[in-house]
Amino acid sequence: AILTVLSVFLWTVIITLNSKLAQTYFVSDNQSLTLGSFVKAKSVGSIQSISPETKNARQAELSLFGLFPIKTISVKSVEQKKVVPGGIPFGIKLISNGVIVTATEQVVKNGKIVCPAKEAGLEVSDVILSINGAKTTSNDDITRAVANCGGKSLNLKVRKKNGKTDTISIKPVLDSLSGDYKIGVWVKDSSAGIGTITFFEPNTKLFGGLGHAVCDSTTGESISLLKGEVVIAEIDSVSLGKSGSPGQLNGHFATTNCTGSIVLNDQTGVYGILQNVRTDTEGVDVALKQEVKTGEATILTTLSGLKAEEFKIEIEKISYNQNRAVKNMVVRVTDPRLLKISGGIVQGMSGSPILQNGKLVGAITHVFVNDPTRGYAIFAENMLETAQSVAESNKLKDVS
Repeated sequence: AILTVLSVFLWTVIITLNSKLAQTYFVSDNQSLTLGSFVKAKSVGSIQSISPETKNARQAELSLFGLFPIKTISVKSVEQKKVVPGGIPFGIKLISNGVIVTATEQVVKNGKIVCPAKEAGLEVSDVILSINGAKTTSNDDITRAVANCGGKSLNLKVRKKNGKTDTISIKPVLDSLSGDYKIGVWVKDSSAGIGTITFFEPNTKLFGGLGHAVCDSTTGESISLLKGEVVIAEIDSVSLGKSGSPGQLNGHFATTNCTGSIVLNDQTGVYGILQNVRTDTEGVDVALKQEVKTGEATILTTLSGLKAEEFKIEIEKISYNQNRAVKNMVVRVTDPRLLKISGGIVQGMSGSPILQNGKLVGAITHVFVNDPTRGYAIFAENMLETAQSVAESNKLKDVS
């Protein structure tokens, strides 16, 4: 009976570890992988390089106490990277790739209430890419096309919520109240706000911020980026966060002049180029995810003006789930001054860098609505990996 209980317990632990441990790990300078006292990693050979993702990679077997197999993973050697932590606010201006449908509305036609857009299958969060073959980049493009239709049907190329592209035919109707042609839809072509820069690389001028995607405030969907700008922003005040009511950083764009370009709006954050970046600023190492530990850490964030300050936090929980690119850690604010001023984590702090043992380990991403002292954070490794993919693409060449 005792052996049965021990066997069940052992297999439960192994199954739990199998689901929690990542499938891929990075190590620097061909170092060995260390995952704590109980989980051992043993190299079992190299992986045949068939793509950039498998270059310099090798297989390793993870086991409990070196005795009980857990899973086989891949370990990839990477160059140790240094970046400059941010913590300062920045203004975000995004122009979407297409026009986002934010709502549908009813139209009065000969005394009857209709909605041509909805009847044709157009839905909230759909993105209108073109009308009759002409690319749509602004709300005015939609307005002109409908106004000049002469009552004829319009063919809309639309990207649906699932990412697939479809063609929808809509016949505008003459609204009895206004006398104008309408299809019964509200659209949006841009977004703006304030976030926090996580890091930048002085040599390339590449930056990463937010730690999550910029989403449309109405639909909640990530904005497909056509182009974006960075402007200087300043924090004016802080609205205190309370249980059930998240607080926020209140600020303004300090200038209308562009100080950088955004080239990617990704689930892990926004990335681009900053202008007039100091190249003599000292950087810190970016921690690999297995180097992040529960316990004390600090964040850099700005509560007034443009000056970032350091505050104490606690990393309470770490998740290596490969399917979770953003919510990798649970953190809690412990700094008395930050708790007094903001109540903890507030909107606008997204992207605030987290430092531990002299390394950049992550960034704040979300606040717990019912407990503003706590929230989620992303691994710095995940953001840097995305940033490097941007640097290796042709996107930076287009804005340099």
